[in-house]
Formats: sequence, C-alpha cells, structure tokens
Amino acid sequence: MSPRSSGVRGLRSASARWLSFIALAALVACGGGGSASGEDGFASDGKGDSPFGSGSGDPLFGGGSGGVGLAGDGPLPSPDAPVTVSAADLQGTVFNASNGTPISGAAVRFGATTLTTASDGTYEQATSAAASRLVLEGTASSYESLYLPSEVLGTLPSVNLLRLTPFGTAGSITVANGGTITDAASGAAVTAAANILTAPGGTPPAPATVEVRVTNVAVASDSHLLSGDFTDDNGDPVEAYGSVVLTAVTAADVASGESVSLRIPVSTRSGSPPASAELYRLIPATGRWVSVGSATLSGTAYTADVPAFGQWMVGSPIASAVAVTGCVNDDTGAPAANVRIEADGISYSGISYATTDGSGRFSLGVRPTSTVIVSGRRGAFLTNATSRSVTNSTVDITPCLTLPSTNAATMRLTWGENPRDIDSHLRTPDGAHVFYA
Repeated sequence: MSPRSSGVRGLRSASARWLSFIALAALVACGGGGSASGEDGFASDGKGDSPFGSGSGDPLFGGGSGGVGLAGDGPLPSPDAPVTVSAADLQGTVFNASNGTPISGAAVRFGATTLTTASDGTYEQATSAAASRLVLEGTASSYESLYLPSEVLGTLPSVNLLRLTPFGTAGSITVANGGTITDAASGAAVTAAANILTAPGGTPPAPATVEVRVTNVAVASDSHLLSGDFTDDNGDPVEAYGSVVLTAVTAADVASGESVSLRIPVSTRSGSPPASAELYRLIPATGRWVSVGSATLSGTAYTADVPAFGQWMVGSPIASAVAVTGCVNDDTGAPAANVRIEADGISYSGISYATTDGSGRFSLGVRPTSTVIVSGRRGAFLTNATSRSVTNSTVDITPCLTLPSTNAATMRLTWGENPRDIDSHLRTPDGAHVFYA
C-alpha cells in the first residue's frame, strides 16, 4: 500500500523540533476512518475512553477504577518540553525511509561543508549563502546516499527532509566467471558476464572477486525517495517507473565498452507503465538524471544494460506539461512570498516544484491527464494540501492555499503498509478537538 497523508496539516513528527506547539497532539493508529464507538480517544462519553473526561477505568493513558472525573482515567502524559523554532538558514532531518526513524550520525554534505545529524536526526547550518539550487548529499552507514536539490533564500530557513533507503542485498561475483546478485526483498538484480569487471579505471590487475550491492528504491511508495528533483540534464521534467542503486562495495568499474544487465522492478503510481522507456543515470553533483539508453518491460520489471555502477532510473520525459497555478496567503489573508510549492503526482511518480513570488503566486508544470496533490512549505510551516485532476489545459487552484504564521501547530502524517491507518488528534487549550471527523 502506498503511503498516505491525513489529519491536521503540517510536519511529520520527525520535524517537531522546529515547531512551537500550543496544544497536546496524539497520533492514534486505528483500523480506518469510520465512526464506530470507542475510536475517539478524546470523547467525554462517560464510558472510560477519554483521558480528558470521566470514565470507569479503561482509558488510553493508564488504569484506574474511579467512576467519575480524572481519577478513573489514570495519569495523563507529561506535556512536551517547550521548543523554539530554529532560525538556521539550512536545517532538516535525516531518517530511515522504511520506518521513519531519525538517523543519528548521518552526514549531510553541500559544497565544502559537512554536517552531522544529532541524536534526533536533525542538522542545521546557521548561515548559508543564497542559492537557487543547492544539492544536499545525505549519507549514513547501511543506507544508500540521497542527493536532494534544495533552494536557499538567505532570508528564510530552508528545511529539508532526507529519506534514506536502507541497503539492499550484497554478494560476491567472481570476475573470471561472472555472476548474478539478486535483492531478496524486491527482485532487483544485476548480472555480470565473465571478465567485464575491472579495477577502478580499468588499471590491471583486475580483482579476483567484487562485492556488489543491489538496492531497490520504492518510488511508488514515496516519490521523495528518489534522488534529484525529477528533472533531466536540461532541467525538463520526467516521471519514474522504477529505480535501483547499483554499488561496487569492492572498488571496481565496468570495463570500458562493456555493460552489466540490470533488473529494475516496476515501482510507479502510474497504472500503465510503458513496454519500453528511457534509462537514466543520476549525476550526483547536479542532482539531475541523464538519459543513456532504453529499458524494456518484462513481467514486473524492466531490464537494461548499464555501463557503470551508480543510481539508475527508468522513466520518460513529461511532454507538454500542463501548468498548475495558484496563490498562497498567510492566516491574516496577506500574500505569502517565498513559499516552496510542490505538486506530487498521485496517478504518476513525479514531483514538480515552484516558489511563490511577491504576490504569493506560483505556476508549475505537471503531467497531462493526471491527478496531483499540491502543498507548500516556508521554513517550518506547511500550507494545507489540495488535490487536483489535470486534463490538458491550465488548472488554477482557488481559493488560495493558507500558510499559518502565528499561534499555529502543524502536523503531517505519512504511513505505509503497517499500520494501515493512522490519525492525528489535536486538543487545543480552549477544549476544541480536531481530528478526521
């Protein structure tokens, strides 16, 4: 099941350090969005399922035997410690893409700078020169590297979440005989013929064995797992049908003029991946994808001959992109400039980006005949999100998206197969309860 988002708008829990929460928020895993009795952890129905009302001893937050009031509800959780919104020019969190766990000790590199994440996976650089495109490299032990282009305005914090994919399967290939390494979980695989793996640069002697790792990137589950920003070397938009990271753990190259066969499992939100598509290789320094050949669909995977180790993607250019336009206001109704907007494909795997101008307006191109979800971020704060169906003509989003600016708590939930559903519940100081219903 593809990850979904629900509940009060805002940052997922890994980013909570940037927010100044004014309320107690609880995330409750449940079996769906129904209205059956007992699902509301904040009701005051006298049946014991409320940590904030009366009950008979079966609340979410402890035991007890009282008949009325908080005595029967057990102890309430301690409030979160106050947090201060960071003003650092460049900041964010690095976390495990498979389960959302923050990664401590990860490295975030850009230019000549290397930052190391704290115990909660966060990093920050107090000042950074303005840059319309700055590629961040996120690396950590046992995870594939992610190359994420970012925008640094110099006047507002640039907040970036780096989702690192855990290593796939590694194995040894005897150079003289060749061999195949298959990722057990995904079916991604590489096959090398005899005597085509060499020492780096092709300088003899060739190693006797080479350890090779194959890692599938689950683009369909979350488009943000793919390095780059879904653009080719000309800056034109592309969509993805699958991606694999192929790594020589033992220092080695593919011999000049040779190639290895790579099996790239289909991973896309598109219901009909084409029988053949373009093969792209990531250029880490630019965070862009360069077309180097083609790939052919065979069953549930694409096969392609690749001439080197690296990050590979099967995809296609988005021809005749359709403009999605709109505006962003803050919660006073004033236009919000410098909001980073993204349109994430629902019916295809791709993301388009834009930044609002001084009037709060934006325009970005998406795939024709598609459905996208559009949202924005400025520093630590997120706008509401809205989905739109796109045909072949310009789509204008009205009313404007809203960016909270003061006295706001923002949350965003993202989840996958287990748990199958998760909801946000926000209890405000005046007693209001905000949740899916």
